[in-house]
Amino acid sequence: MTSRSDLAQEPSRPGQDLSAFPAVDGPAARQWRAHSTEYDPWFFGTIGAGRFDLPDTGNVGTCYFADEVETAVRERLGPRLSVDQTITPDLAAAFVVSAIVPPEPRRCAATTDKAAVRHGVLRELTTTVRYDVTQAWADALHRAGFDGIRYASRFTTEADANSWALFGPKGPDASLTVVDGEQLTGAEACAAAGVTVLAAPPPKRAFRVL
Repeated sequence: MTSRSDLAQEPSRPGQDLSAFPAVDGPAARQWRAHSTEYDPWFFGTIGAGRFDLPDTGNVGTCYFADEVETAVRERLGPRLSVDQTITPDLAAAFVVSAIVPPEPRRCAATTDKAAVRHGVLRELTTTVRYDVTQAWADALHRAGFDGIRYASRFTTEADANSWALFGPKGPDASLTVVDGEQLTGAEACAAAGVTVLAAPPPKRAFRVL
């Protein structure tokens, strides 16, 4: 069992009533989704590398997006972004940032609301690397009837919430809205976020041994 000294943020209690957890309406305006070049923007995944992923036992997954391009980029890169705010060209080429319009109406759990602490949620919920704890909260909030989670990004320094984890049918969803013509390459998105993409190394030359 994890002690208080190791982790202040504990999982939700079994059977905990979260019906009165503070809520906020989901966004109706344009948002930004950073995603692999191999996939379309709208994809709802299950337990994996996502902070608020849901268990892979049902038909519901989680899709992440942000209010601004910079937040989306920094959440995508996470610890792979160096201290001097640089990334390799290969890493930049592996993702894009798309403008999306989330479906409505949506009722999301407001983890930065001052009343959230009364239900056992601390600021650590959005910063801890103990994803077993955060994913347990996602499952509990989903079971309580929430359509998603409103939270503050671990990789930015804004005081207010700036990110969303939306629940939806597992897998890709081509029926949801993507803003035509509003997609940034990884390099373009990095420039908007103040992240430098390093120059590609020169190609190796073949040398003749005489």
